[in-house]
Amino acid sequence: MSKETAAMVRFMERECTKRNIDITRAVIFASGGTIYVNGIIKKIRGHTFDLEHELGIVTRVVKSKPGVQGIVYDIDIRE
Repeated sequence: MSKETAAMVRFMERECTKRNIDITRAVIFASGGTIYVNGIIKKIRGHTFDLEHELGIVTRVVKSKPGVQGIVYDIDIRE
């Protein structure tokens, strides 16, 4: 994995963590400027917010980073 690809994955993970999104049961990887998120995503216990709205914010922030062309989600959202 190149440094740029690893940096994109870390940035995506960091943004999810900032927004209290539990990605421990998800796999995040990048290829060719596209970030792929597969698995189960849920709120961190004890937090109340609209998960889909927060995920939308994460998507906008991550897509604005140079080098990121898109994000593909294949996830189950659990409340």
